[in-house]
Amino acid sequence: MSSGLPVPIPPQPNGFMATEAHQYFYMLTPIPGVTTLIAESGLSNDFSGVPSGVLERAAERGSDVHDATYFLLEDDLDEESLLPDVAEHMRGVDQVLKSASVEAWAHELHVCSPSLRVGGRLDIWGLVYGGPGLVDVKSGETRVGYVSLQLWLYRRALVEMYEIASRGGEVEVMQHAAELARLARLWCLRTKPARLVEVGLPDDEETCLAMLALHRRRESRAHWRKV
Repeated sequence: MSSGLPVPIPPQPNGFMATEAHQYFYMLTPIPGVTTLIAESGLSNDFSGVPSGVLERAAERGSDVHDATYFLLEDDLDEESLLPDVAEHMRGVDQVLKSASVEAWAHELHVCSPSLRVGGRLDIWGLVYGGPGLVDVKSGETRVGYVSLQLWLYRRALVEMYEIASRGGEVEVMQHAAELARLARLWCLRTKPARLVEVGLPDDEETCLAMLALHRRRESRAHWRKV
């Protein structure tokens, strides 16, 4: 971290497109988002018994917390405009970011792994406790395995993006950034009660890649299904 080289925002790979609705495309072909992919794996929480109104408000609050975190990191957050429950979450976010000395190199960053054919949006990439780290913000309870796999895929995509960028110029800077991404620790920022939790790696890389292969097989079958 003391090399003096900057850590730029990685350019998006040629052919990658992302929408605000979390839809991703590579070479004009739809690719799964990381969260969609993991949801299909069965690692998501089971909310079948939760009333729809409660789920809708939780989803709205999660979106509001992410938006507010973006403006907080931009030093442009209008705290008076926040709903009371969102403001409560954001007080915890602010406290955690300060206590962990988080310095964001990029936030709300669309990432893509052309090799894995998966996209996503990374909450925070930067320094955490003085070392490189990836942070995902969670305003609700989520399984540790979900967050671990989510951040592992984000890190794979981030490294790949820097490696691709290094072939087009600024070789030393981009390779340095790729190495930092490889070394990045994975963190989950839970907003209530506010705490920063380091998550371990998924059980093994083969399991992750097998899940991706299963998703592609399902997509292929859906493509050829009779209508």
